[in-house]
Amino acid sequence: MSIITEFIEIIGTNGSKKVEALIDTGAEGNYINRRRFNEFEKIGILNFRETYVSLPGSREKQSKPALVFKEVKIRNAILSEPEFIFIDSIDYDAIIGVEVLQTVGFLIDMKTDQLK
Repeated sequence: MSIITEFIEIIGTNGSKKVEALIDTGAEGNYINRRRFNEFEKIGILNFRETYVSLPGSREKQSKPALVFKEVKIRNAILSEPEFIFIDSIDYDAIIGVEVLQTVGFLIDMKTDQLK
């Protein structure tokens, strides 16, 4: 299996931004690159909150800051009020996790490494 990426549109209260996102079926949530915070802040954040995420290899959870936007658009699917957890040191602007994929009904074609 190779890396699957998709251009998504994050829609805020003041505008929108298209970014390249890693599609990660093993990710518990959605993540956003902390280095790009100023750009995301300009499009308008609906809510800022703390959320709990699992620590790899542990049963413990850790509190992390998260941004909530008005919507995220992936191809023709729109998801309202998606939460994106801050993450450092990633090569992509965002990571889309399994929950969003399931909610909007996307599947991963393992033979072609494509989002369907």
